[in-house]
Parts: sequence; structure tokens; C-alpha cells
Amino acid sequence: MIFAVDIGGTSCKMAVFNEKEEIMKRTNFSTVNLNKKQTLKKMISTYKLFKKTYPIKQMGISTPGSINSFTGQINGNSAIKNYRNFNLYDDLKILLKDDDVRFIGMNDANCALLAELRGGVAKDCSSVVLLAIGTGLGGAVATNHDIWTGANGFAGEFGYMIGLTTKINVFNYNASLFTSVTSYIKGYIKMLKGKHPQNINGEYISQLVELGDPIAKKAADQYISRLARIIYNLHVCLDPELFVLAGGGSKLPNIVELLAIKVREYLNTGYVFHNQTKIVVGKYQHDAGLYGAQFLTKEKKYLK
Repeated sequence: MIFAVDIGGTSCKMAVFNEKEEIMKRTNFSTVNLNKKQTLKKMISTYKLFKKTYPIKQMGISTPGSINSFTGQINGNSAIKNYRNFNLYDDLKILLKDDDVRFIGMNDANCALLAELRGGVAKDCSSVVLLAIGTGLGGAVATNHDIWTGANGFAGEFGYMIGLTTKINVFNYNASLFTSVTSYIKGYIKMLKGKHPQNINGEYISQLVELGDPIAKKAADQYISRLARIIYNLHVCLDPELFVLAGGGSKLPNIVELLAIKVREYLNTGYVFHNQTKIVVGKYQHDAGLYGAQFLTKEKKYLK
């Protein structure tokens, strides 16, 4: 059996999968106030507890940051304190001691795309781009039915793309700041120009759009336009068969239809006439990391 882990900035999800890719048992814990050491220690404690009941032989890990799946070295940022610039496999060996479980890790967005490639909406596609829309903008790229990580493991970090600006600090204008769900909310609040309800979220604004609220519709149109530009740019650069939407932003009402219309408009305006861009929402949603982690343990190129 497989112990799958999805480590995130707010929670760590864990599950035991059987040979039929079914979840036998699952649990999670909050990582909000934990550092790297505490997070990994709690994760391994759960693994040891589950192993008393289930014959676990492999462990797949969906992790924040840019990880080399062969060496375990992690770089890049994470919401978890101290969870950067370290070797995950070395830390796991210390915590596992003499346990012979085989483990493998992959970047969280790549894991989400792997899940869709092996068992989800992209299983019949050769080239795919996944957009993870949440508090930021992440993503992953697949070519020839496989995850493409790039020369330095940084492929798919679309949120770091720089927008056109004359400002000195161009990194204050990266794609994440304009295409995240957070930017959708901020855009709406800015348009209100005054008092607004507390705890506004994307779903609340989308409900107002459906009710015909003109300000909410304007904010939604602006947000869709920005996200469509990202898809357009990725389309003319990579020309994938499929775009998969994941994360909280993928749950906004009618987002697929609205994006398809806007992207088609951009493609026509830009004289790119092959309007075959297909956009779908991922199958696994919030469990994409878990399923991707368990599929990861079956990838032959990582088997030792």
C-alpha cells in the first residue's frame, strides 16, 4: 500500500491508498503555526501510526517549493517556516530511522497535474498546462504524457512572470498579484470606493455577479480578462492540447465558459486563428496533491 502526503502552507493531508487507487484511511493537521521540523515530525508520526494497520511499502509526497525528485533537494519559498533550501530525503531518513519504506517527492503543482495525467481529465492528452489559482498563481507543464520540470525544476511557476510596467521594482507587478483569487477580491473592494462587508471571498462576489450587481460584474470581467491573457500567452508559447484549472479559483461560477470566450477573443484579435484551446476544471480538486503523490510512487523513472 501507499502512504500519500500533500504538504501545504495551511494543512498537511495524508492518506493510505490500496492497489486499486482507493483511499483506505485519511487524516490531516494544520501547518499554520508549525515550522519545517514540526511538520515533518508530525507527518512521520502519522505514517508510523497508519503502518500498524496497513502494510505500507511506499510513500509519495506532494511538497511546496522546487524539489529535485531524484536527490530530494528543495529550493524556493513556502508558507511553512524554514521549509526552504534543505534536503527532504535526508530529513526523512533521520525521522524514519531503520524503516525501509521507499519515498519520493514532487512539487505540489506538478503532483496535481500528474494526478490529472494518470487518472483525471488529462489522461488522454500528450501536452497539458495546469493553472493553480489560489492565493497566488502556480502551475505545471506536461509534454509527451510526462511532467516537464525544466532545466532547474522551475517550469510552471507562472506566477513569477512579470507584467509590462515602467516601474523600477518590476517584481511588484508579477502575474500572481493580478491573477490570484486575492486580486479578484481586492479589485472588487477597490471598485466599491467605500464601506464593504467583512470577510469577502471570491464566491461571494460571484454570487453578486449572478444577481446582476454591476460593480461585481465589472470586477469579475477584469479578473477574467487578466487570467485569459495568461492563458493566451501560454497558448502561443506552448500550444498545449489542454489547460486544466485547479485551486480555489477554479470553483468560480462559469469560469471555464467565461475564460474560453475571452481567450478566443484574444486569439482572434492576435491573428491566431486555430481556436482549439480547450479549458477544463481538474477532476481531483482539493485531493489532487494526494492522488498525484500516490501516482508518483508508480512512475518508473523514479524507481530505484
